Amino acid sequence: MSLHLNYYHPPAAYNVHMNVTRRTLAKIVAAAAVPAAVAAPQTDADEETRSAHDALKNAAEQIAEVDVPIATEPAVHFKA
Repeated sequence: MSLHLNYYHPPAAYNVHMNVTRRTLAKIVAAAAVPAAVAAPQTDADEETRSAHDALKNAAEQIAEVDVPIATEPAVHFKA
């Protein structure tokens, strides 16, 4: 019976050819940033968002037009 413990070591093949220079890393990062910079065409979702924003703005304007007397008490009393 052996007391030697066999620990699992991943094969060295995972670490082969992993020499990345700063220039190579800069090229990789620049290449990844290019697709993100391309503007996407407008879709129907943009129109839905715009219409929802307009509806919210119209509702806020209608609420702002209502005159509320200063003497009106809130439904909740906040206590410190």
